[in-house]
Amino acid sequence: MIISQADLLTGDLNRVVAWRGEKILYLLDFRKDIIALIEKLQTQNESRWALCCEDSYLFAVGLFALIYSGKTPVILGHLREALIKEQRASFQGIITDLDLNIDDCQTITLKTEADTDTDTDTDENLDLLINPDFILPKYPNHAHLILFTSGSTGHPKEIIKTLAQMEEESQILAQHFGEKLIGSMIAATISHQHLYGLSFRIFLPLALGLPFDARIIEYHEQLIPLTLNFNGLQKTLSLITSPAFLKRLDVNVQIIACQFIVSSGGALPFEISQKTLRCLGKLPTEIYGSSETGIIAQRTSQVEQQLWNELMPIKVTQGVGQLIKIKSPLFTEDSKDIIQDKIEIIYEKNQVLGFNLLGRKDKIIKIEEQRISLTNIETRLKSLEHVDDAIVLALSQGERIILGAVIVLNEEFFSQNINNMIDANLGAYFRKQLRAYLEPVALPKRWRFIKKLNYNEQSKLNYRELQGLFDEVC
Repeated sequence: MIISQADLLTGDLNRVVAWRGEKILYLLDFRKDIIALIEKLQTQNESRWALCCEDSYLFAVGLFALIYSGKTPVILGHLREALIKEQRASFQGIITDLDLNIDDCQTITLKTEADTDTDTDTDENLDLLINPDFILPKYPNHAHLILFTSGSTGHPKEIIKTLAQMEEESQILAQHFGEKLIGSMIAATISHQHLYGLSFRIFLPLALGLPFDARIIEYHEQLIPLTLNFNGLQKTLSLITSPAFLKRLDVNVQIIACQFIVSSGGALPFEISQKTLRCLGKLPTEIYGSSETGIIAQRTSQVEQQLWNELMPIKVTQGVGQLIKIKSPLFTEDSKDIIQDKIEIIYEKNQVLGFNLLGRKDKIIKIEEQRISLTNIETRLKSLEHVDDAIVLALSQGERIILGAVIVLNEEFFSQNINNMIDANLGAYFRKQLRAYLEPVALPKRWRFIKKLNYNEQSKLNYRELQGLFDEVC
């Protein structure tokens, strides 16, 4: 178990669990805060609690206090109040460090030391810290947590993860990467509100006894002080990050020496891996997986088109239509029902060397009884001059389904036409170029032209936001 009764009651009180700015947080603090929150939760009847904490240390306190209290943690995938209200039926209470206003909802607010004026420890609480006879609630071996992820529709999808699955994943990661992380402290540019961040930013550091940053890293420059004997911790820096962050690295910023770098959320172009090596002193190890399946494979790109390799004991094979098939102790469903990636297994003398990711299975919809591949339309659009990227969406117009295209124009064309860009006129221009390749029903009827697509810290698009670009005309 990640945080056992032995850890909380008899572990080394001077072990560093996390840091927040200049503040070092020890196991002593972690124990005190978890016990205090357990006592609060034991007076509450609500069973499902949304964990809406920006601070990763407070998030971990809330997570394990809920688990030990026999409650169910609900991790919504974001911290936006409007969306939290939309998901109100998914939880009964909230644990948060934010100023949220959710009507008719039991709320427990956790505060950092900076938010409180005085030290709230009482003699009674301090006695608890050193009393080995204090009885925690029984560790619930069948505990689970609920995560939310959104697919191409943008609607939240509930995923249940047992604590046993999370702990087994941590053990697999420790077996593969534990030695590479020895003696380091963990900083992250990604949120703990998603499985990747939860696994690598919370569970893995706690399993390995490594301190983690309670705050998220947003800019390249924020890493520099963490490599300079930060707070006297005498530890090297390891980074949990994403393609979105690594693509923004500034080659003009001081070179940083990281001990280990993990990236997930999408495959990294080879040139970005090399840029990361130049800027952060280490090639990133990429993780392939999904919210449903957990971790699947890894690679570190020494060469272009580096193959992916399974994270044993997970097994990857190729199924019908080149779809990936996964056998893993981390989930029990048929993988073809939850992950639609195509792969190519590479052999040498009948030995498997690894596999290539070939992209997602085509996105197919029906319009006027015809099967339309959105993937094919996007590929055609990306092949056109002046187009850097393209996303095609199915839009509702009354009782009809039509297609909308969101186009990222290249910088030169965008800057030349910024003052006289009319979506309808540009749309007609691109529709004319597509007519030679697509049936009339497959031609987008609505167009939006933007400078860039907005990816979140997991390098995923917000499809609800893209749909919103068309709201005023559909």
